[in-house]
Amino acid sequence: MTRRTGPTPTVRALVSDRDGGQCARCGLLITREWSLHHRVPRGSGGSKRPEINSPANLLLLCGSATSPEGCHLAVESHRRDAQRTGYLITKLANLDPADVPLLYHGAAWVRLDHHGGITVHAELDPAEVAP
Repeated sequence: MTRRTGPTPTVRALVSDRDGGQCARCGLLITREWSLHHRVPRGSGGSKRPEINSPANLLLLCGSATSPEGCHLAVESHRRDAQRTGYLITKLANLDPADVPLLYHGAAWVRLDHHGGITVHAELDPAEVAP
C-alpha cells in the first residue's frame, strides 16, 4: 500500500478557492501549467509535521519547479528572496506557516490560516518578514 504524503482533495479545493484560481505570487489566472507549492518544503519522503499539508503552507503558483517560465521556478531559484517574501520557510526555523507573512500577488502582505482563510495586514512592515 502506498503512503499518501500530499494534501487531501478537500485541502486542495480550499487552497484553489482561497487563491481564486490565480497564481499567489504574480496574480495571473492559472490556465496552463501550475503547482501546489509547499512554503515549508515537504521533502521527497513527505513529512510528519501536521501543518505541512495545511492551507497555510500551500499556494497555487504558475509553472512548475522545472518549467522555464512561471513563479514556481522563480521561487525555487531565488530562495533568499522567496524567504524574505514568505514563499519559502526554512524547516530549520520550525515556524508555523500561519505565523509567517506572505507578499500576496506582489502587492499585499497577508497571513494564511489553517482553514483556508486569508487576512490582509496593511500595517505589516517588510522588515518583519520571515527570517
